[in-house]
Amino acid sequence: MSNVLITKKDKIIYVTLDKQPLNIMDREFYDEIRCAFEEIDRTDGYCAVVLTSGCKHFCAGGNLEEIQQCSTAEQTAIIAGAACGCMSAIYACKYPVIGAVHGKVVGAGVAMSLACDVLIASEDTTFSLAEIKAGFIGASEFLEMGIPRRLARYYVFTGDIMTAQQWHSWGALLDIVPREHLSARADEAAAKISEQSPLALMYFKEAMNINDNERLAEKYMLESAYTTRYQTSQDSKETFLAFCEKRKPVYHGH
Repeated sequence: MSNVLITKKDKIIYVTLDKQPLNIMDREFYDEIRCAFEEIDRTDGYCAVVLTSGCKHFCAGGNLEEIQQCSTAEQTAIIAGAACGCMSAIYACKYPVIGAVHGKVVGAGVAMSLACDVLIASEDTTFSLAEIKAGFIGASEFLEMGIPRRLARYYVFTGDIMTAQQWHSWGALLDIVPREHLSARADEAAAKISEQSPLALMYFKEAMNINDNERLAEKYMLESAYTTRYQTSQDSKETFLAFCEKRKPVYHGH
């Protein structure tokens, strides 16, 4: 049974992430999402995509055990490559993508949401790029696309939680709505976009992506290389152990 559900209505394609209970990301799930968006790119006659979640949260982050079990640079690169392929497929989708997020948006969830062109959140949504607290390096380049660069650095360095209200004030969100209105608001945004020329929408998106020159894949894989370096340290091992034991880590700088 697929963890990615695709439905179509009028000029809109809906992609629902439904890996119960929390949309935890692993290599297979990354590949499923990438394949879904590659399929969408081969589909003509639509104007917009709505990306949403069928779980309690939009995404509770990556599978930490899968990443921690990587013992070589090659193994880390395989997982990072799957994640990078997933985010890149969303970002490069030929149709504008509206992300409709709710609940917890953690780590890989932040990257996926900010790979979307337009983002709407429910009032209860929180965002966190908590990689530093779990012993990994990654996804800062996505956060810097959504919130001011200096703020992004602070939240990358601390792993602190950000609210939907903060993201809206920083310009990352089109709107904040009660959770029960999230689907309707995403539909409204997608329908408004779908009033335009499909060809113009595709050309505009492609041109803006080229002009933005985000180099997301290159940046993501660079951070993966630093994850490999960091995982050889005692600090990394202590970080992950403390994270699992829900205690404050004790660092020694090596």
